[in-house]
Amino acid sequence: MIRRALLAMLEHPQRGIPVLLVLSLFPFLGWLSPIVLALFCLRWQLSWSVVAMGTACLGAFLQSYFWIAVPLEAWSHTIVWLPILAKYLPIFLLATVWRITVSLPLMLYASALLVSVCVLLTQQTVGYLAATQLLQQHFDVLYQGAQTSPDVDKEVWSYLIKLIPMGVFLSFLSSLLFARWLQARLFYPDGFAKEFYGYRIEKSFAVVASVLTACILLVNMPVWAEATVLVWLSLPGLAGVALVHAWVQAKNKSVFWLVGFYASWLFAMQVLPPVLLAMGLLDSFYNWRHRWMSS
Repeated sequence: MIRRALLAMLEHPQRGIPVLLVLSLFPFLGWLSPIVLALFCLRWQLSWSVVAMGTACLGAFLQSYFWIAVPLEAWSHTIVWLPILAKYLPIFLLATVWRITVSLPLMLYASALLVSVCVLLTQQTVGYLAATQLLQQHFDVLYQGAQTSPDVDKEVWSYLIKLIPMGVFLSFLSSLLFARWLQARLFYPDGFAKEFYGYRIEKSFAVVASVLTACILLVNMPVWAEATVLVWLSLPGLAGVALVHAWVQAKNKSVFWLVGFYASWLFAMQVLPPVLLAMGLLDSFYNWRHRWMSS
């Protein structure tokens, strides 16, 4: 039944648009709206994709007005309406790029470039400063009365700020990748597996990423620059995740290996990212997939 409903929405945009409006209108369904928007943009032509993005933004506006009670006069401030646009516009742009180019690496480069440009444009704007101040206030409240030194406070606060762009980047990717997987399940069985499992970074980018890794470890960089570098280093890290999936498939391992891999993030969150980064960088030179297939 769910498959039939999804197929009906994807084949007939007139049925899908109202569903997207409902998903973006209610707060407890809002997390689904970026995924559905990505799915529609991956399947529909540009004209209907634009309508879908406008519908999602309209639903988010109505949600803010009726549920959160944001007054109309407040919408003249950028910090009020910009988060809505930032939630849906990148999904629309990146899904459209992916649909036209049919290239996962190109979409990933485009998404990293988009987030990097946003970091450069917003590092001194009201929105970015407000976000950093909000984190600082939250941190102060959280640690009020605790015996921590100002240096520790500043260090943790800077660490949180560096993770904002990478968190935004990964939220875009999670919506796009899940939508692509769902599209493949409906129309191209095993299509997403071949596309994702085969993802590797180019040798030239691996060299650049290695230099960036050395810079972030050895050079005292500004917060915005380090945040941008972390976004780009997420690409070889994602290649490491794809390599794990490819190993499970090549060796005919049980799916529980993947379950264990993702469950290990709960216990080794600080260890796994650099390990996956190293795996993604080394794979661009050694091509472990080819060796697994030939063995």
